[in-house]
Amino acid sequence: MAMRDPYLDALEQLDQMRDRAFEAEATIQRVREVLERYRTSPYSEMSQTDALGAVLNALDGDNDA
Repeated sequence: MAMRDPYLDALEQLDQMRDRAFEAEATIQRVREVLERYRTSPYSEMSQTDALGAVLNALDGDNDA
């Protein structure tokens, strides 16, 4: 059984962590955009229920949130 290089394992883990960080940042940006639309919506076009649904969609990765 071949031994794995601990440095390569660490690099692989760092790559995975970086990818997760990029995904998290994209999710945060989607949620911020939804909340900004809700905050600036004239005459409360978007109800709180609609806003919460849009946030949940943004968390799920829906770009049309």
